Amino acid sequence: MAFLHLRSYAITDIGKKRSCNEDSVLALPGFGLFCVADGMGGLKSGDLASKCITDFLRDVFETALRDERRDLESLVRTALERANCFLLDFARKNNISGAGSTAVVLTFDPDDRSRAEVFHAGDSRAYRLRSDKIEQLTADHSVASIFNLRDTASLSPFFRSLITNAIGLDATVELDHSSVDVQTNDLFLLCSDGLTKMLKDDTIMGIVNDTNNDSLSESAHALVDAANDAGGADNIGVVLVEVS
Repeated sequence: MAFLHLRSYAITDIGKKRSCNEDSVLALPGFGLFCVADGMGGLKSGDLASKCITDFLRDVFETALRDERRDLESLVRTALERANCFLLDFARKNNISGAGSTAVVLTFDPDDRSRAEVFHAGDSRAYRLRSDKIEQLTADHSVASIFNLRDTASLSPFFRSLITNAIGLDATVELDHSSVDVQTNDLFLLCSDGLTKMLKDDTIMGIVNDTNNDSLSESAHALVDAANDAGGADNIGVVLVEVS
């Protein structure tokens, strides 16, 4: 298989307020697969939930693509449905409520270099940064999004963080899926709400512009540092993917 030339960097950070890091990230440029998952449920269940997402994606893609099976949508759905079943069973056996995770997944098809596929459940986001413009590719599955609230200050803390869709909370997996065009020098950002609740989109764009000439690592660490400087209210998960 000949994927587009993809450079990537993935990082998670616990932030300033949490005692446990429940974000997980996955970057497999050789398989054209990238993911950020933001777990929920407290104790160790949120940590397990997000890692479950990335582990199942890795396992399904590594097995299928070695066998030259390239139906990317089917692979993503299979992985997340398996993760969903695992988490529901784990919650039932351990009498846990709400052991789930958001997921935002980005895939590239070696047979169509002009497109990428984005899948998501929850409020973890995908962005495309191109020609000094940043475009959000996903719509949050959240109470704030339902009421079209960009400024969530009017909401109580409970509703401010309440999401309406996730993996591991219901027997049926509901994924939003979109196909987006890809150009040389595009930069894709996957991130948890620990980044986007701390930084506005134009701030994210500015940080990337100021650092991306150095390296993706520099940009990713600068984003995490800025989110922490703004308060670090949650765990922060970031994956950057550059197309060349």
